[in-house]
Amino acid sequence: LRAYRGQTVEAIELIEQAATALADSPDRWLQAYVDWVRSGLRLKTGDAEQARQLLERSFADFAAHGDRYGQAITSIRLGELAEMRGDLHEAIAATTFAYEGTMSTGRGANASILATRLSNLAALQGRFDDAAAWHETALNRARELSFPGPAAQALSGMAVAAELQGRRDDAESLHREALAAYEAVG
Repeated sequence: LRAYRGQTVEAIELIEQAATALADSPDRWLQAYVDWVRSGLRLKTGDAEQARQLLERSFADFAAHGDRYGQAITSIRLGELAEMRGDLHEAIAATTFAYEGTMSTGRGANASILATRLSNLAALQGRFDDAAAWHETALNRARELSFPGPAAQALSGMAVAAELQGRRDDAESLHREALAAYEAVG
């Protein structure tokens, strides 16, 4: 919570203390979770390479415990890092794994958000039919489960895809709808 309150340095110190205490522990699941938290703090400080290393270790430890959801939440960040590096194929693979993992535990906001990410990645590759299908999945899921934030993200992604296709009127309309949805959330 300290990191969310702007106390990043204190949060890093606390989680590093936990990591040190767990270094010799046989509880690899707990270490996987701590590494996942550490990766988020590393991203917050701009150390994407250290975050990637922590995430890869976290993923392996979650896998060793058969924790598919743990692997999924780790894959969310691995996909984002891959996209930042410009590796869209790896980003799609990691995000697809994350989507399937979250869907296996039930339908929630993450599934809608990940469907939007998959649609945005498809649009960046010029696969607009795939992008449209993923955007519809994301929007329908968000609306069905009353998640206004993820619905606004889906609309925003649809607007960007329309813009990439040169459909400016559609893009403007979708951007306005997304903005209204964001403003309604507060």
